[in-house]
Amino acid sequence: MTTETAQIDLTTALGVRREHLLRFQNPDGGWGYFPGKASWLEPTAYAALALRGEKHGDEAGRRALELLKRWQRPDGAWHANAQVKNGYWGTALMLTLLRATGIQNSSYTRGLEWLVPTTGAEGSLPVRIIERFQAKVVEQDDSVRGWPWRPGNSSWVEPTAHALVALKQSSRAAEFVGRIQEGEGYLLDRRCPDGGWNYGNKRVYHTDMVSFPETTALALVGLQGRTSAELKPSLDRALAHTKSTKSGMARAWLAIALRLYGVPWETRLAGLSPGRDISIAALEYLAFQPEAYQVFRVEKRHT
Repeated sequence: MTTETAQIDLTTALGVRREHLLRFQNPDGGWGYFPGKASWLEPTAYAALALRGEKHGDEAGRRALELLKRWQRPDGAWHANAQVKNGYWGTALMLTLLRATGIQNSSYTRGLEWLVPTTGAEGSLPVRIIERFQAKVVEQDDSVRGWPWRPGNSSWVEPTAHALVALKQSSRAAEFVGRIQEGEGYLLDRRCPDGGWNYGNKRVYHTDMVSFPETTALALVGLQGRTSAELKPSLDRALAHTKSTKSGMARAWLAIALRLYGVPWETRLAGLSPGRDISIAALEYLAFQPEAYQVFRVEKRHT
């Protein structure tokens, strides 16, 4: 296949994904995880990010924001959809969307102020008491905490990565240095021996965990600003994952991560048409449309 043909195929494939997103926007302005399903924050945020600045995309994004702003709780967090009312990790993704659309109003500020003190349960008094009476099966530093999927749970790689991006992108990032450093410390402590990341642990029952492509990519996105020497094993592992993974979502996140670090690799989508998963279609568009991945860019490191 010639470079020109590959580019034509990529352009066509991206156009198909854009039309796919526009076609399956729900009447309420959101997107479900699959066409025809109820709207949820995660696919809605990814679709709105992907359609920014595109023909008809601004109107689609406006409708999405109108829906999502109604899902913010009084405490500043966002909930997952119209029925699930608990504050959760999607607050970080919502902050990334608001910043990308130039909105840093009181809703944005309240979201930040909810996100910063939210921590995982590891290291808390109840967890320490339990650990005293049983052999520790997970080898990790509980003095550093990331972010949980929802308050009261343990930290995990994916919500921690999204929270770090949201805080680092904020104009108030310098105020959050301590929390940012703790979140980075959590990710670096949980890095697997192969250089990548599992979902949350690196060693369990004296057994080294293997990394996964999607979580490796997300951790790298969250760790923007760290030195190349610190992250070289992880970038090498990410490149290795691109050669083996068949997951569309993993390939999209790997492409986003490697482009943010300026690491070249072959640009290729798995096929002309997207699958049914709305989040994957949106992430593929963000990954392979030139410069679209920049919505996850962190401009500088605050120390």
